[in-house]
Order: sequence, then C-alpha cells, then structure tokens
Amino acid sequence: MGDEGGGRGCGPTRELRRLKQQALEYYRENDVPRRLEELLNSTFYLQPADVYGHLVGTWDSTRSPPAPPPRPRAAATLCACAARSRTRIAAAGWETAVVREGDPAGQQPSGEPGAEEIPERKCFILFLPSRSWIAPTWLLLFSHINDSAITKVPTILFDPVEKGNGANCLSKLAKPPTICKVVGKHVLDGLGLPTLQVEIFCTIQNFPKYICSVMMATHFEVYENAVPELAEAMEAERLDAVSTAVRWVNENITQELQGLEPSNQAEVDQVLRTFFENKVQEDNEGKELEKSLEKSAVHLSSSLMPPPTTPPPPPPAKKKGQKQGRKSTIIEKPIPPPEPVEPVLCGSMAIGAVSLAVAKTIAVLDSNPLYFHIASLKHHQEQPAKLTIPLLMVSLVSCGKSSPGKLNLMKEVICIPHPGLMAKQGVEMLMEIQKQISKTIETPPPPKAEMKKGHNGGKRGQQPVTGKMSHLGCLTINYDTIEQPLLTIQGVCANLGLELGTNLYLAINCAAHELVDYSKGKYEVMMGTYKNTTEMVDLYVDLISKFPSIIALIDPFRKEDSEQWDSLYNALGSRCYLIAGSASKSIATLLEEGDISTPRSSGRIIKHTNQTTLSDLVEISNLMDSKKHLAVFGSAEGESADDSLVDLAIGLGVQFIKLGGLSRGERVTKYNRIFTIEEELVRNGTLGFKGELTFVQLSEEDEKADEEPEAVAAEAGELPGRPEPIFPTEVIEEAA
Repeated sequence: MGDEGGGRGCGPTRELRRLKQQALEYYRENDVPRRLEELLNSTFYLQPADVYGHLVGTWDSTRSPPAPPPRPRAAATLCACAARSRTRIAAAGWETAVVREGDPAGQQPSGEPGAEEIPERKCFILFLPSRSWIAPTWLLLFSHINDSAITKVPTILFDPVEKGNGANCLSKLAKPPTICKVVGKHVLDGLGLPTLQVEIFCTIQNFPKYICSVMMATHFEVYENAVPELAEAMEAERLDAVSTAVRWVNENITQELQGLEPSNQAEVDQVLRTFFENKVQEDNEGKELEKSLEKSAVHLSSSLMPPPTTPPPPPPAKKKGQKQGRKSTIIEKPIPPPEPVEPVLCGSMAIGAVSLAVAKTIAVLDSNPLYFHIASLKHHQEQPAKLTIPLLMVSLVSCGKSSPGKLNLMKEVICIPHPGLMAKQGVEMLMEIQKQISKTIETPPPPKAEMKKGHNGGKRGQQPVTGKMSHLGCLTINYDTIEQPLLTIQGVCANLGLELGTNLYLAINCAAHELVDYSKGKYEVMMGTYKNTTEMVDLYVDLISKFPSIIALIDPFRKEDSEQWDSLYNALGSRCYLIAGSASKSIATLLEEGDISTPRSSGRIIKHTNQTTLSDLVEISNLMDSKKHLAVFGSAEGESADDSLVDLAIGLGVQFIKLGGLSRGERVTKYNRIFTIEEELVRNGTLGFKGELTFVQLSEEDEKADEEPEAVAAEAGELPGRPEPIFPTEVIEEAA
C-alpha cells in the first residue's frame, strides 16, 4: 500500500520535472537568459525614469529579429556595461560576480572563456528554476550586504504558450503617458483666414512622442460684402487673437500641463480654467489702469477749457399729414437698445483648442474613436449601449442680408431629412435636390407676353435668378420675396417624388440680429420693407401656416426682444422649434448663471469656441437635457478642416447637428466623418435611431415647477427621459 501510494505521489512529481525541463530547454534554445541578462544590465546602466516602459520598448526591439547562437556567458556585454558605469555600480553596492544556474551564490565560475574580462564590480543576474513549470526561471538581483533577493521578476511574462505577451504584461506596469509638450501653430481655415492648431506630445516609455493635433475655428462672423475698412479691422483683430493664442500655448500652457496625465480630463480642464481666469484678471487690471489714466487726462484738459454752452432742444418734428393740435393714436413701442456684446478675451481660443486636443490624445492612446471617449465623459466613464447620429441640418439656399436679391430674412434655408433615414441616405437625397435647384436657376425663365412693344410684362427692375456658392457651403440666390425660395424647394421636391413634411422638413435661420435698423427701430425683412416687432410675430405665424413643413426657426428675434420671444413661443411652440443661436449667451455665461430660460425657446445652438472646455460642453449638454431643451451642435462660419466637431456632437448625444451646406471641403469633411462613424456603429451593432420629431411646449409655471427637482436629479446624475416619439404636428403638454 505504501509503495503504491508512493508511486502515485511520484507520478505528478516526475511529470512536473519533465515539464520544467522542457520549458528550460525551450528558453535556452531561444536564448532568453542571455537576452534578459543584457536587457536588465543595460536598463540598470541607463537608469530610466519608467523602468517597465523601457523594458517594453527594449524587449519589443530584441525579440523581433532571429536569435543569434547562444554564448557560454554574456561577459562581453557585462564588461561593456560595467566599464562605462564602474563608479555608479560601485556606489550602488552591487556584488562583483555573475552567478549562473547551478553556481553557488556569490562565487564566480572559473575556467570559462571570458571570465578574466569581467570587471571587479558589476551587477549580476541569477537564473534559477522556479516551482512553476510555466516559468522555469527567476531573475534575482543580489545585494552584497546579505546576499538576499531584493527584486524578483517571474519570467512567466515570457510564457512559450503565449509568445509576445512579455511586452504586454510589462506595459501594464509601465507609467501612464504624460503630457510633455504642447505646441501651437498658425494655420489657415477653409476661407484662407488664420486660425489655431494645437499639437500634443506625450512621454511614453521614457521617450517624447507626437500623438495628435486639432484645429480650432475662430468665433468671428464672416461678412461677404463688408466695406474695406471693416474687413481690414476684422482681419487685424482675428490675427491678433490667433497670435495671442499661439503665444499662450507655446509659452505658458505647455508648462502648466507638463507631467499631467491626459486621461484626467477634469484636472486638465481645471488647470486651463485657472490659467484663463488669471489672464482675465490681468486684462481687467490693465483696462482699469487705462481708464484711470484717461480720467486724469480728461480732468486736466477740462480744467483748462471753459464749459461748453448747451443749445436749446429742437421742437418735435411734425409727422406728415398730422394736423396741428392732434396727437397720433398709433404709438409704436421702440425696440430695446442692443445689450453690450459679451467680451471675448483675445487668445481665449487656446483654452478650448488645448482641451479638445487632450481629449483626442487619450482617445488615440486608448485606440478608441473620439466620440467613444466623449460619450464616456458624459456618462461618467460608462459607455452607453447605443449611440445615435444627430439629425442633419443641411443648408441649401442663402437669402440673407449679403445676398444680391431684395430678400434679407432667410440667411439659410435648411433641410432636415426624415429621422428614419440613415445619414448617408439623407445627404444623397439633399444632394439631388441641390443639383435640381442649380439647374433651375441656370435655366432662363420663359419669355412673357409683352404688354407694350419693348416692355416686358413682369415686375419692373426684376433681375434673373442667379446663384453663387457662399462661405456656408450653400447657394446664395437673389430672391425678392419670402415665398420664392420655399416654393422653389417645394417644386423641386415634387419633381423628385418627395413630399415636404414627410420625407424631409425645413428650417429657417432668420439671423434677426443682422436685419435690425436701429435708426428706424425695425427689422428690414426685404430691401425697403421694414417690420416692427409685433408685425414680425404675425409674419412668422403666417409663414408657418402657409408652409407647415417648416419645423424650426433659428434666431427669429434678437436676444433683447424677450417679450417677442415669449409671444412667438406661445403662438408657435406647439408646432415649430424656436432655437436661439446668436440670440443665446455664451456657454460660459450660461453655466455661470445656471439659467437657460432666456430667451424663451425650444433649444439652443452650442458651439465649441473660445474658452469652452470639454468639461463645459458635457455640463451644458446635461443642463439642457435636464430642462428638456433641444441641443443643436453648430459649426462656426469660418470652419477649418478638422472633423472633431462631429465626434463631439455624437458623443454628447445632441438632437441636431448644423454643419452648413454640402459644398466646400472644410464642411464636406465633416459629413464624411458622419458617414464613417455611422458605418462603425452599424458594424458594432451600437447604432441607435432617433424617434419622430416631437414638440414639447412648457408653460412658464411648468418651467418654474420643474426647476428644483430637475436640478436635484441633475446633481445626482439622473436625467429625465425624453417623451415617446409621436407625429411632429402633435404636442406634448408638460404638467408640473
């Protein structure tokens, strides 16, 4: 019984010894001991800051070529290493012998070739069998003080069953990448105007490496027919803003971010925010100093000059047709004066550009798309099961203030494909519509019957319809009436078998801030045709009644016309989105005030400009979700070729994305990026679809009642769900 038991006990032991011997022979055949010996000795000599990162890079470079024939010992390598660093090794107190497998610790084997070449003091490596058959050796570094092992690195990292896993395992122990340099450069945007590019370099495995770059569009508007003096002033201001941003990045921000991990977006954004606040304080102090100097100069000059005499006020002008002694019964309420423009600190675009570049850096390092990383930031590092492509707002026609025709009201006539279509299908449909519109304006109208010889029966002075490509990527057409562009698109869709309101919808960018004539206190909707604020409300209501396929009005009023926003929202909020673009305050101001209810609208256009960081974008999108406001991610008028804007929109989960028209390379690049992301999501099975368009009309009481509980839910990270999709003409009434 005892022999049988002993036999059964010896079986596994023999098998383990056999496996150990096979593993040991495998490593010897592949020259692993010699390579590890050279690797660790060279690492000790170099003393890299990231030890494991250095081992990863060195192991990758040494295991690729075929192994040379094994040598009796690695004396030559040790001699070269120790000869160069005799003093450093001696100071470290390492033993002076190389001990190999089977040799007693602390004794140098004699009689081997090259033994006399080994210097007196050097680090040594001992290869011993381990108890695991997978890892037959341990690397032991001995100290001369007590000959005890101070570091053990099991060679299970170099398992023959999983070749190449050594570098992967060591990389997990390496230090994470850190930012070592940020570079700002002058580049040109899609209009040939200066803008900012930011490049990020990171220290990876002890070496600086270029990771990625982004371009930041400026916040300046583009005026195609600006007078030369205004154009020169804007060009100088733009160049100053870009130059200041480049200087900030290269001189200050690169030092502020050195050593930070790009994976910590919140910390990076906080550093950028603190830097920007300091710059704002410096700017305010400089302005206060200038004001004090001006006041002292004015006070000195006024003391030397006599006070001017005030002329008597002129008599009030009498209106035409008004009899003396009678008062006019119609009193028009004057429009409010324009509010002061929100100050934009020169160079602030450096903050937003660097924040985006850091986010893109960690996405590249993790081999993830940028939209994936943005979505994880929004959802607190949890990736949502489905991602949706925002509905496209594609500009087809421009009939704004800068167009050659009489019509000023429609800066952009926008088409929105049906939510059930893929993005690529929607763009292909709109491309065909755009082609047909181009053919329509190129074809001369048929001659009309002459009323008199040499005279046409049409409108006197009417010009043929022509078009050119605008900086927005759409056709600028000289229409004269409000209905003309809408009827043109409606006719083209009918010829293609498409129905407005079913296959696609319309939106109008009114750009009301460009239409107001302060001398008359009215909006110039057409050349020579002026409307007061009350008449503008009636105009929009009539327009939506005639063309119910219009589901969105962007900037129908200025931000100062809060009463008209309220009136229009009450009249059209149940069947049309009212979206504040230029009428909205900046993201920084909205977050500071925590109020997005003014002006009263259905949603807002958010843009990544100036000092807006990635953390700010996530915060404002969460705030808008909690208030049931539509988020439209918009592009700047002077766009660059960078397509990161699309990743931001998809990662943040906005409802619409507004990129301009289907022409100009800087805009088409972004549409192509949408197609690429859509294909990736389909391939991964993570593409979600938008439901039917819904209109959520909140009363003032509902908004006030929902403010407190929604704020609590937002702080807890619980966002209210969106309503069930219904037909666009129906309304969801929100109860308190």
